[in-house]
Amino acid sequence: MKIATKEEAQKKQNQELLVKISGYTVNRIVNDIASLRLSFSNVVNDIANKLTTESNKQEELELAIASEQEHLQQLDCLRLVADALYILHQE
Repeated sequence: MKIATKEEAQKKQNQELLVKISGYTVNRIVNDIASLRLSFSNVVNDIANKLTTESNKQEELELAIASEQEHLQQLDCLRLVADALYILHQE
């Protein structure tokens, strides 16, 4: 078994790199970039849709909270009226 020198190892790495990049054509690179752009666009659209959904949920929660606060105020007023009637009835 022969022990490879540093130069032989580097030469082998260079040859492997050349074999690897020999498949890189302009068409393949352009197609890969187009595919990447499409994937990126899909991810951005998905995130935008999720943000819209969450924004709608927040809006619904804010409306529900406002409605419950109004209901609570009405109950407070009703309690005050009931207390006043109770006091009047006691007199």
